[in-house]
Amino acid sequence: MRITFSPRRILRESENENLVRGTMILDATGLSTREVRYQCVRRNTPVGEGKVMYAPVTVDGSVITLPTRISGSLKLSGSVGLRSMAASWMINQSCVGFERVSEQVVP
Repeated sequence: MRITFSPRRILRESENENLVRGTMILDATGLSTREVRYQCVRRNTPVGEGKVMYAPVTVDGSVITLPTRISGSLKLSGSVGLRSMAASWMINQSCVGFERVSEQVVP
């Protein structure tokens, strides 16, 4: 099952405001989250994207979902003399800890 989400448009949107839109993918039988894909938008222009993947974990006899991989990228435009910067990341995690698989910052 897929659920899409996007921000409601307001009359006076700030130029520096980041809005998030995306899709949630749910398990059709248990309605637990499997994946969330999102996109960051500034002035209707995509500036970043990401994905969070979930896996079922049993805790005290109940099955819950926890994030197992987080990945994404973001581009920030420079202002007041600062240069633009882009970053990307990927993190694997479990109930015992997390591991940063890759991270890159591009000036």
